Amino acid sequence: YTLSLHDALRSHHNGFFYEGVENREYCFALRAAFAPLVDKGEICLINSHHAIIDNGLQNRVDIANAIFDQVRAYNRANKTKLFVHFHSLHFNAASNTTAQGNCIFTSVRQTKSDEIAEAILKNRLLVFPAWRTQQLTGVRTRTDDGDLDHEVNFKVLADTNCTANLEENGFFTNYPETCLIHYSADYKQRVILSTAHGLAEYFGLSADLLPPLPIR
Repeated sequence: YTLSLHDALRSHHNGFFYEGVENREYCFALRAAFAPLVDKGEICLINSHHAIIDNGLQNRVDIANAIFDQVRAYNRANKTKLFVHFHSLHFNAASNTTAQGNCIFTSVRQTKSDEIAEAILKNRLLVFPAWRTQQLTGVRTRTDDGDLDHEVNFKVLADTNCTANLEENGFFTNYPETCLIHYSADYKQRVILSTAHGLAEYFGLSADLLPPLPIR
């Protein structure tokens, strides 16, 4: 995608926005937020993406399902209740260059994935204005099915056997929001910590070990 709204943007290369770069940056930030829980042995984080190249959607699904199968076999053999959750961080695009806000997708049906998205979005609403405001970085919610997430059968949501969420954390076709995505440490922190706290609260992890939510 080329950002035509402002030719001064040099976020990645001559006005081009490479989404995969930001996906990885936000993924690394989420891993850093969870570091205390990793050190405590409460959670294990495994990348489904390659460090440099973009691997295909089927490959990401295969990785998630292979881990799920291994953990399920381990739980059966050891009478444990370890969980596997697939979480994907992305950024949005639209032909309407004023489209804005962040949201979380689940597959089209009510599952535990909806409950996880709900936990994250409740934290997200604490750190960002609601979508109905005129501010950038609002939270886009869809409540017609009784919860806050958006539902669509993206491959990584529909074909993974574990719970799965996909975040769209702002529009890189909206120049002001792109500047927040790329340059604002505060914006990134609000996205990452609301996700980390939501996941920790849902799965009963030590949320008190995470950096506090930036609610001001």
